[in-house]
Amino acid sequence: MEVSNLSSSCIKTYDWCEWKWFLQYELKFQDEFGPSASLGGSVHDALEYISKCKIDGKPVPNPDKVLNEKLSVHDNITFKKFKSKLKKVTKGYNDLFNSDYRPDSEKVLCVEQYFKIPLEESIFSLDKTKDGSIRYLTISGFIDRIDKIDDDTIEIIDYKTGSKKQFFCNKNFERDSLNIKMDIQPRLYHMAARYTFPQYSNVIVTFIYIADGGPVLSVFCDEDIEETKQIIKKYLNKIRDNDDPQRDLSWKCSKMCTFGKNGVCQEVWEEKDLVGLNFVKQKYQALNKE
Repeated sequence: MEVSNLSSSCIKTYDWCEWKWFLQYELKFQDEFGPSASLGGSVHDALEYISKCKIDGKPVPNPDKVLNEKLSVHDNITFKKFKSKLKKVTKGYNDLFNSDYRPDSEKVLCVEQYFKIPLEESIFSLDKTKDGSIRYLTISGFIDRIDKIDDDTIEIIDYKTGSKKQFFCNKNFERDSLNIKMDIQPRLYHMAARYTFPQYSNVIVTFIYIADGGPVLSVFCDEDIEETKQIIKKYLNKIRDNDDPQRDLSWKCSKMCTFGKNGVCQEVWEEKDLVGLNFVKQKYQALNKE
């Protein structure tokens, strides 16, 4: 399969299901967001807005008012069955303002920090462009928030409205301070921070589980970067060498996967069996061209 960029969500999708990765990242089918993702997006938007007000020196608005405004955009999070989670998330959101992680803190350096970094090393080379220059794999993502702790240290904060449980791989565990380094997301954040903010040698990465127990953190150092590069290299090779992506058929298909729920998964799979993967690739890349 073709790969030119890796992000945390991209890698986690591949771990979950190779076929879903193929549909989403190579054929460019659009993933849809359900109530849970809409709720998470609303909370992120509210916290980001409040932090931006503080950074810009503007009056900080009432947190409940901001959250309600962001929630009102999404009709699909008012379903009756979703009220229990909404209550937990709202409580955790309000608790943040009485904690060391309040979003209107003086420590907040920036929010929604985008990164897209080319890894200009031979192990990440992809091909050559028309002018003969080498094209390299990039890593990308958004960091929710970065706090300045001192002149040498920053803390990357990622807000989570879901569970600490790891659903999308065969390793069934809850994230804690000891195993958070098993996750690619904080590793990519650390690597991006060292590229983007090289003046800070110490990087703390904190996941705040708003509805499931609060912060979980880990400290990264420069020695971790080499291991992160090896993980990235492993996924680059796995995805690039995979010319027969398989489906991971499970309960997640009908409950958590857009393509399992809307029939795209089965339809394209059957078409692939009839006409081959390359024909399917050419057809849908043309149809779904951005």
